[in-house]
Amino acid sequence: MALAGPRRTEIKMIERLSSRQVTFSKRRKGLFNKAADLSLRCGAEIAVIVFSNTNKMYEFSSTTMEHILSRYINHGAAAGFSMESPEKKPQDEPADKYELSSCDTLSAILLLQEHIAALNLDCSRMMGMQLDGLSLKELNQLEEQIREGIESIEKRKIEVQDYYKYKPSYLLEYSNHLDRNNSQFFYGTSSSAVSDCTESGQSNDFVDTSLHL
Repeated sequence: MALAGPRRTEIKMIERLSSRQVTFSKRRKGLFNKAADLSLRCGAEIAVIVFSNTNKMYEFSSTTMEHILSRYINHGAAAGFSMESPEKKPQDEPADKYELSSCDTLSAILLLQEHIAALNLDCSRMMGMQLDGLSLKELNQLEEQIREGIESIEKRKIEVQDYYKYKPSYLLEYSNHLDRNNSQFFYGTSSSAVSDCTESGQSNDFVDTSLHL
């Protein structure tokens, strides 16, 4: 009777988010450990870049990421393909110039991604999340930053409340000032007009009387 072989476990997406994150963390560390072991045992230069489903970047390199990426770009150029858009290069400029430019671009992208990831991590920690791995000193510094932020918010709230508290009195005083100016203008103009009309009427009466006589 033939023995049945071992059953293969189907590989599929882990549905539960917490289990998925735990598995990702364990497998990622295992992947980096295997890469380090392969580099140490066989003398290979290895670079591993991983983006999680939350868009966080993790990387491992046996030397430096810039050095390995530079080798990768140069190897691709020697093999006949380029990571840049196909453009006609001037004949009097060496190809090394474009290879260095590609390497610099990738390095800048990696540094920018690391900077963005660090900013996202800082924002999460300011909201009290992802505090694992922080030392007591770092936790105290974070607490002090949050306290200073709360004090600034409270100060601004008081300024806004005072502004809206006294704003109606300012508006009322300004409105009364406008009313006084309008009244003076209106009554001053009306008095002058009445006076002019009276004088004009008297003059007309005199003329009419003279004509009748």
